[in-house]
Amino acid sequence: MARDPRDRDRDDDYDRPSRPPQQLSGLEGFFANQMVLVIIVAICCNGIGLILGIIGLITCKDPTAKRNALIMTIIAGIITAIGIIANLAGAMGGGR
Repeated sequence: MARDPRDRDRDDDYDRPSRPPQQLSGLEGFFANQMVLVIIVAICCNGIGLILGIIGLITCKDPTAKRNALIMTIIAGIITAIGIIANLAGAMGGGR
């Protein structure tokens, strides 16, 4: 018995059971769910933020967590570079 070509139009994924969303844990859950805290850590604790951001970039599989880890790495890297430049400028100026 041949299928009616219109049956394909009526076939959809709504009748199939869906999987519950995967629970994120560890650093992946931190980066995916705590954007404000990610920014605070990157600004206030930039050394730790830089290290955690790099680890998050390497280990995270979730796209949102990976994006937030990249944001944390960039912010912490910029603040670290500004701190190094400020220290070098102070050292060259004689510390006055």
